Amino acid sequence: LVRTWTAVDDCGNITSASQTTTFEDTTDPVLVGLPENETYQCGLLPIGEDFGVTATDNCTNGVTIVTTFTETGVDCHIHRLITWTATDACGNTVSETRLMRTEDTQAPELNNLPSDAVVSCGQLPLPSEFNVTAMDNCDIDATISSSYFDDGTGCSITRTITWSATDECGNSSQATRIFTTEDNQGPVIIGVPADVVLACGQVVPEAVAFAYDNCDNEVDIAMNATTVELSCGYQFVRTWQAIDDCGNMTTATHITTYEDQIAPVLTNLPEGGSIPCGQMPSADYFDITATDNCSENVVINATYEDQGSGCNIIRTITWTATDACGNTVSASREFSAIDESNPILIGVPADITIDCDALTGPAAVTATDDCSADLQVVFTEEVSQGCPYTVTRTWSTTDNCGNTSSATQVITVTDNVAPVIYGNFEDLTIECDDMLPASDAWAIDNCDANVLLVLDALTESDGCMSIFTRTWTAIDACGNTSSATQTIYIVDETSPVFSSYPQNVTVICNEIPQVEELSATDNCDNTVEILFSESIMGSGCPFMIKRIWSAMDDCGNTTEIAQIITVHDEVAPEFVNMPAEISLSCYDVAEYMPYAADACSGSAVVMITSEQQVLGACGGDIIRTYEAADICGNTATASQVIHIVDNEAPVFSNVPLESFIQCGTTIPDVATNIIATDNCSPDVTITFNQSQTGQSCPYNIIRTWTATDACGNVAVVSQTIHIIQAQEATVYMNAFPNPSSSGKTKIQFSIPTDAAVEGGVYDISGRLVHSLMQGKAEGGMVYEWTSETLDLGAGTYFFNMSVNGKPYMKQFIIMNR
Repeated sequence: LVRTWTAVDDCGNITSASQTTTFEDTTDPVLVGLPENETYQCGLLPIGEDFGVTATDNCTNGVTIVTTFTETGVDCHIHRLITWTATDACGNTVSETRLMRTEDTQAPELNNLPSDAVVSCGQLPLPSEFNVTAMDNCDIDATISSSYFDDGTGCSITRTITWSATDECGNSSQATRIFTTEDNQGPVIIGVPADVVLACGQVVPEAVAFAYDNCDNEVDIAMNATTVELSCGYQFVRTWQAIDDCGNMTTATHITTYEDQIAPVLTNLPEGGSIPCGQMPSADYFDITATDNCSENVVINATYEDQGSGCNIIRTITWTATDACGNTVSASREFSAIDESNPILIGVPADITIDCDALTGPAAVTATDDCSADLQVVFTEEVSQGCPYTVTRTWSTTDNCGNTSSATQVITVTDNVAPVIYGNFEDLTIECDDMLPASDAWAIDNCDANVLLVLDALTESDGCMSIFTRTWTAIDACGNTSSATQTIYIVDETSPVFSSYPQNVTVICNEIPQVEELSATDNCDNTVEILFSESIMGSGCPFMIKRIWSAMDDCGNTTEIAQIITVHDEVAPEFVNMPAEISLSCYDVAEYMPYAADACSGSAVVMITSEQQVLGACGGDIIRTYEAADICGNTATASQVIHIVDNEAPVFSNVPLESFIQCGTTIPDVATNIIATDNCSPDVTITFNQSQTGQSCPYNIIRTWTATDACGNVAVVSQTIHIIQAQEATVYMNAFPNPSSSGKTKIQFSIPTDAAVEGGVYDISGRLVHSLMQGKAEGGMVYEWTSETLDLGAGTYFFNMSVNGKPYMKQFIIMNR
C-alpha cells in the first residue's frame, strides 16, 4: 500500500512524500473436518479422500490439499497412517496425521445349507453330497470341514451332520442338520398279469409273482384262488399278499372272466335287387337260419320298412339273430321298383339379342311323357343387373313318378344412349357466412327409369378465398354417362368486431389497472386471434402506458383499439422488516444495509446519512440514520442502534501436524511460531499444555494450545506425536469409497519393490470380471483403476492380487442409488 502526500504553495512549488506498507502472508492454512483415529473391519479401510477434509487460510482463497498414507501390518491387522498437507499460495504449509486400524472379529457365514429332512431307509445323505460354501468379510477361501454320526437301527436311524467354517484369523461358525429314516412303504409285487376276459373253454393264463421292498431284502409272499359264478359265465380270482419286516403289507389281484362274446352267424340270406311292380316279398318269405359257438337255441326275428309311394317304392327287410348270452347279429336286403324316364318339353324358343324397347312376353311351351298324361309346365323368369343385361326364361315339368325336365331361353338386352341432366348450374360469388344455394338437378334416360345421379363437391382454398365446385354425373344401368358443373366463389372481406373498448385513465402507480381480457367476433373465423402489446411512453414522473389490442381473422382483416394510462407517483418508500435494534458481529457491521421497498419502482436506494459510535465492552454500539429515495424523489428516513458483538473464537496458524516417529528418535521441540488472530480483538492470549499416554514404546505425546480473545472466546488446537516401533513396508491395496452408494469406486494398488504381479477383479461367485495386471510391477508406483472404466455394476467384488506367488485380497461393494 503506497501513500503519497503532495504540498503545493501559492506560487506552484510542489513537494511530495511517500509511505509504502508491505503485507506478507506468513500464516499457515487451517485444516477443517479432520476425522478421529478409528478402527475398521478389514477391507473397509478408508483413504484420505473419503473424509472430505478442507482447509481455510487468512489470505488465500484457494488452498491446495495433498493426501498421502503409509501402511503397516498384513492380513487381519493393518495400520494405515493418513496425512493431509495444506499449502496456501505463499507456501505456508500445515500437516495433520490420523491412524486407521483394521481388525477381523467376524466369523464366516455358511451358505447353501440343506434343511432337516426325513428320508427313506437306505437314502441317508453324506456331507459330500451337499455343496455347502462359506463367505467371509476378509478371507475369500475360508476352510470348511464336516463330520457326522448315526443313532438308531432297523426301521428308524438318525444321522446328524455338522459343518464348520474357519477364516485365516481364527473366527469360526458351525451349522448342524438332522436326517431321519423311516419305513412306511409297502413291498412292490411284480409278475401279476392284467385282468383278462376269455371265451368259454380257454385256458387260465400262467402267473409267477414275486415281491421286493426298499428295506427288506427277503419279502414273504402268498397266493390264494377262488371261483365266482356270473349270470352268463364265471370269474377265476387269484390274490397275492406280501408283508415286509416293518409290517407294511401289499396285495395284488388277477381276475380271469369267462363269457360268451361271439355273436351268431346268419345263413341262407337272399340277394337284393329290382323287381316288377306288385311283386314285393314279405319278411317271412325267405327261409333264414343261424348258428352260434356256445348257444344251441338262437332266436331269429325278421322286420321290414318301406320308403316311397306310387311307382317308386324301396322295401328294406332286416333279420336279427340273438344267442342265450344276448349276442346279436343283423343283416338287411333292399328290393325296389323305379320309373326313371323324363318328360319332353315342346316349343322352347332360341336365345336372342334385342334393344331395350323390343322385349315381348314369354312363348307358350307344352310337355309330353311316355307314362304320365296332362303334364303341367311351370314358367320362371330372372333378370340380371348391368348392361347389357339378360332375361333368363325357364320352363320345367315333372311326371307322376317325380322325373323332371327343364329348358331355358336367354334374351340379351342392350342400351347405348346416355341420360340427360336438367337443373340450374349458374356460377356464383358469396361471402363466407352466406348460405350455399341448394343443389337442384335431375336426369332422364330412354331405358333406365331409376337413373343414378351422383353429386361430387370439391373445395380449393388459398387462405382468403375458397372455390366450391359442384359436379353432377348421371349414370344409367348400362354405364352411359353425362355431367354438369357449377362454380361458387367464397370470399371474406369483413374485419372482426371487439366486444368491448377500454377507456383512457389517470392513476397513481400502485393502482395501475390489470390488462383487460378482450374478445372479438368475426363473420367467418370462429376463433379470432387477439394480439396485445404494451409500451411505456416517457420517463420520470408522471409517465404513460400505452396498451394496444389487435384482432385479426384468418384472411388478414384487422381491427385495432388502444388505451392510454397516465401514472403518477406520490408515495414515499418504506423500510421493510427493519428492527430498531440489531446485534452484528464486527465483520458484518460494514456490510449491513437495511432494505426499503417502493410502491412504484419496487425497491428504493438506501444510504447512511449519519453514524455515531458509542464505545463499550467487546465492541460497543453504533447509532445510524438511513434515508431511502425512489426514482420520483419521494424519501423516507429511519434510525437504528447496532450492538457490536464478538462470539467468534480466535484462529490458530502454524499449528504442527500429527506425526509418527520411531522409538529412539529425538522428539521434536515444541513449536514456537504458533500464532492466533481474532476478528475483533487485536490482542489474543495463548497458553500451552503437554501430556503423555505412557513411558514405554509405543505411546503418544499430546501438545495443546489454547487461545482466548478479549471477549472470552476460546479456541483449542493440539498436535499428537505417535512414538511407534519400526515396521517393514508391505503391499498396499485399497478401494474407496467402500461401500459406494453412488456407483463410483476407485481401486489402488502399490508394492514396495519391483515384483511379479498377477490378478484382477472377481465377482461374488469367484468369476474373473476384469484382469488388471499380469507381469512385472514397479515398486513404489501407485496403480489406479475406477469402476466406471471397468464397467462394474452394483454388487460385491473381490480385488485379488498375487505378488511373487503370495496372495492379497480386498473386498469392496458398489451400491447404485
